Amino acid sequence: MTVPVFGVMFGHGFSVGSYFMSCVETAARKLGAVKDRDFPKIVLSSIVTDCMAHNGSIVDQNKFMVEAETASRVFEAAGVTDVINLCVSLNTYTQQIMNHTNWRFHKLDAEFPETDFVFMSKVAYESKAFDSLRTNNRLVAEKLIDAAQYNDYSTMNAEFNKLLQPFTFSHGSILLGCTDLSVHLNWFQNTFHNEFFDPVADMAWKVAQMNAES
Repeated sequence: MTVPVFGVMFGHGFSVGSYFMSCVETAARKLGAVKDRDFPKIVLSSIVTDCMAHNGSIVDQNKFMVEAETASRVFEAAGVTDVINLCVSLNTYTQQIMNHTNWRFHKLDAEFPETDFVFMSKVAYESKAFDSLRTNNRLVAEKLIDAAQYNDYSTMNAEFNKLLQPFTFSHGSILLGCTDLSVHLNWFQNTFHNEFFDPVADMAWKVAQMNAES
């Protein structure tokens, strides 16, 4: 079996990429990785662009597609076999590029267990991300995500409680449907009594498994 080479795309700074790599290393070590050759081969591409608004929407689609295609050429040169998009808001755009390649494309919103709530950006909500999940509570969490990008934990605490205030089962399980929230997983777990699902850590585990099985 050919050893996979993973191309990873993400936006809004390097914290998401570094968090993902940390999760991959943890997962790979649990599966027995010790030496360098045991770990997955990963090529990172941070899409830091002025085409993307602060809320994740694309303000200049044509320009963004050019920049994303540049990233895809980097993947091509590196021999990438599998592409992972860590930004749910960009699924629609990156899928358009992947349709013209032979790469296997992996999305964060592909498979998850039943959950009570999903926190996501407005862009992700409108693109029907996580729509296959068995939940009626897909919540737009723009203010929470915005505060997370600035590590503003006081505002994050307040916005978290506002989101769940209308519900009688506010201690239900929550899927962090934006990677800007995933990087704060430990804070969420230490601050609230909910059960949290993290798509980034889940994808990191899948990457480690695919590598171990190759």
